[in-house]
Amino acid sequence: MSVLDCRVARSSDNEARELQIDGESIQCSRDADLLYDFEKAMTMWLQRVRSELFFAHAAVLSIENRCVVIPGASGDGKSNLAWSLCHSGLEYLSDELAPINPSKMHVEPYPHALCLKSEPLSGPELPKSTVRTDVTMHVPAYALPNYELERACPIGAMVFIDSCRNGLSLEIGSIGSAEAAARLYSNGLNQLAHLGDGLPAATNIAKSVPSYFVTGGTVDERTLAIKELL
Repeated sequence: MSVLDCRVARSSDNEARELQIDGESIQCSRDADLLYDFEKAMTMWLQRVRSELFFAHAAVLSIENRCVVIPGASGDGKSNLAWSLCHSGLEYLSDELAPINPSKMHVEPYPHALCLKSEPLSGPELPKSTVRTDVTMHVPAYALPNYELERACPIGAMVFIDSCRNGLSLEIGSIGSAEAAARLYSNGLNQLAHLGDGLPAATNIAKSVPSYFVTGGTVDERTLAIKELL
């Protein structure tokens, strides 16, 4: 397996940051940008070395040897929901990236730091080990109450966050496999690495597990609803 060569250098005044990835130099003016570029490079590298996996932009948590995949666009509240769920008895597998094996129907663990853009809306205060930038807060996986490092987990359900009614009353309901496949495909990261531009893989995943949407309500209400689904 290839190795990602990544190095960080700071200027003497500790203001400028240089990220070197496989010999390419990237200038970062903020720690938030440096972390973003590093995670982007690592995600792209993973997609190259594990091209058989379907990578989705999703949070993943597990309970009783099955996991729930929660795809959603940036800003839809995946991280806050993941924070709440892992403080409600679920194991943390990932916050931003779901490496799905479409032939085995399981998700590989990817327990990188949980990234929040605001203080959690529920649960305890952030741990002291949280890395804070001017726009993000990164909670190490080891600081979460439950996290899984090595075990792949079968998919039990997919729950898509629909942000069109955020702030209104909670609504959760089932969706068909065709709609689930379209939603999963739109949240994919490496569709073109798969046969048929990834549509058969997304369709196979959606046909194999029940899918739901959740919208509105508070983080606590969404957490309870998802736990009841599982």
